[in-house]
Amino acid sequence: MFMRSNDMTEEQINHILSGVIHSIRNLKDNPRLGFSIGARHGYTTPYRGYITDPYIAVYEIVDKTIEIRRIYHQKEDYIRDILVIEP
Repeated sequence: MFMRSNDMTEEQINHILSGVIHSIRNLKDNPRLGFSIGARHGYTTPYRGYITDPYIAVYEIVDKTIEIRRIYHQKEDYIRDILVIEP
């Protein structure tokens, strides 16, 4: 996740990261809690998105493991980026 440290204090950044990490832990017991990015945007992809406002965690379920690919701010064009990293 990218944050410009000159815009926020270290305490603010740590608070945000703590909230995101806490929210993402919900996926451990409910891996399909997030939405299918492919179904939402009309193409085939194994990636799912989990909204932890104002961020989106892009993840993939591999076997019984949840692999977080990246965390985006909702204003970022995560779809364009996913199309680039798609295998």
